[in-house]
Amino acid sequence: MAILHPSQRLFKIRAQILAKKINQPITCGGVQVHPGDFILADYDGVAVIPAAIKGEVHKKAMEKLAGENVVRDELAAGQSPREVFDRYGIL
Repeated sequence: MAILHPSQRLFKIRAQILAKKINQPITCGGVQVHPGDFILADYDGVAVIPAAIKGEVHKKAMEKLAGENVVRDELAAGQSPREVFDRYGIL
């Protein structure tokens, strides 16, 4: 990995990581993570979705996204936020 230092010189960092165990549950940030779990991370945080329910979570996320798209389209078309919220219960 290369890191650009404020002095504009390029340094190379080399690290060696040796795995002692693989496909074993771990605890990270106080949360148990098991092999096959889905890790979702962005600037706001990290979520661990257990493998057993990741299909259900994906389905619900897609339903939520579809609803948000409809709401955004109606707001862009000039509907009032109150009307849109009353109709869909989300903004």
